[in-house]
Amino acid sequence: MAIVRFKSKNTEIPRFGALLPQKESEYQPAGFNLVFLPYSDDLRDEEAIIENAGFKDNEEFLKLEKFEKDAAKLLI
Repeated sequence: MAIVRFKSKNTEIPRFGALLPQKESEYQPAGFNLVFLPYSDDLRDEEAIIENAGFKDNEEFLKLEKFEKDAAKLLI
């Protein structure tokens, strides 16, 4: 993994990202995937996320089935 500074245009503010290597497959050549790294103000409190999702408390969230939690992780 490599940490990079990325600008798509000269007028754009630079963002930090991680370059992750990608394996070659039949349909995609080998290369890198760019994953943008969040700034500190982009990180949110877990309790606030659970509350905004409509759960009353953390206990109600923990009662979800594993496949529901995995689906939410993929969505995020």
